[in-house]
Amino acid sequence: MNFLRRYLLHNLWLKLLALVLAFLLWSAVTGEPPAEVGYAVPLELRNVPANLEVSGDVPATIRVWLRGSAPLVRRLVPADIVVAIDLLGRRAGEHVFPLKPGDIEVPYGTRVVRLSPSEVRLRLIRRPDP
Repeated sequence: MNFLRRYLLHNLWLKLLALVLAFLLWSAVTGEPPAEVGYAVPLELRNVPANLEVSGDVPATIRVWLRGSAPLVRRLVPADIVVAIDLLGRRAGEHVFPLKPGDIEVPYGTRVVRLSPSEVRLRLIRRPDP
């Protein structure tokens, strides 16, 4: 008991001051309100089958709104965000790909709050034989 009292109560004011300073620093860092920023991100089409090609109007960019700490979301560039549609195993015809926030690759500490458009329509046609 004497051992605990000696180590817990020794320099008690310094320990309390360190605790208060640590709390103030923590609240200053985490108490910052989140920011929301929109980015125009290029749409990637992955694994396009060799015998097919994409036809029609395909959006070049997708508008993505991210929420996170202000310093983090403000220093991001569109290359840090990935919007990709995987066409592996698709056949010729019309396809609708819904875009969900969970499908977008974003840096740690941010989250997707909105997407525009929320779905992409693609038409896949057979590639002409040479």
